[in-house]
Amino acid sequence: MIGLEKVKELTVDLIKLGCKVTSCEPMRYHTTFRIGGNADLFVIPKDRFAFVKTVNFLEDVGIPYVILGNGSNVLFDDEGYDGVVISTQALKGLRIEGNRVEAEAGVKINELAVTALENSLSGMEKLFGIPGTIGGAVNMNAGSFGLEIGELVESVTVLFEGRVFTIGRENLEFSYRRSNISENRMKIISVNFKLVEGDHLKIKYEMNRYMNLRVENQPIDFPSAGSFFKRPKPDVPVGRIIDEAGLRGYRVGNAMVSKKHAAFIVNLGSASSRDVLKLAEIVREKVKFLKGFDLEMEVIYIG
Repeated sequence: MIGLEKVKELTVDLIKLGCKVTSCEPMRYHTTFRIGGNADLFVIPKDRFAFVKTVNFLEDVGIPYVILGNGSNVLFDDEGYDGVVISTQALKGLRIEGNRVEAEAGVKINELAVTALENSLSGMEKLFGIPGTIGGAVNMNAGSFGLEIGELVESVTVLFEGRVFTIGRENLEFSYRRSNISENRMKIISVNFKLVEGDHLKIKYEMNRYMNLRVENQPIDFPSAGSFFKRPKPDVPVGRIIDEAGLRGYRVGNAMVSKKHAAFIVNLGSASSRDVLKLAEIVREKVKFLKGFDLEMEVIYIG
């Protein structure tokens, strides 16, 4: 934990850099899992310039930090985070030129999809309903219904080792739930997407269709972090093998393998990170024993 005097000192410095600063902020309020203890400091840079200054400052002074978008693929420990959580929620810029769209890291996927619809641009329909931000989604190459967001990316502006630069498509590497951006610990500032001009009514129909499929098949009534594990193979749905292992509805404390979709671990109301991690370990062990697959967490644990 950062000492009280250091917290006070950092608060003054971060405010000067253009951040809104809160101390001892409960992380359960900032994740879709609704789990997590207090962060020493929770900061919201007012724009991309303040974001760059904040990251560079914290690296210079050696203070641990994490960057948080919508918190939709994250599990914070019950003990919280000893450092600074940087929120991208104020990085909301959206700019359209023809069929190209630039979105800052804090723009939510749904906001981009609706903006694309308003401009009769197709490409985002299958991603509509993912509760994440552009920064987090591109960082881990989120996807659904057979589409990965990396397929739509033309370039990414990042912060790396104190410098801001843009990486073109030819130097970007995306594969299942990974990118060379995350592997090289680059911080996404904004992303340029190349979409396709389409028919407004058809785009709207497809968006509604995929949203309805989510509602029908995913446990949206309970807090979760989405699919908890990665597919062990491209053609092996993780929910299916967890179900076949007899774990649908299995519960530890107030964490449960969803009865609606076994790829999800849900918070029944007051689950702890310990509940979730214990349940995840049971799932991994039983799937390994019965099905022979080693499951890897898709959710990022921060503790």
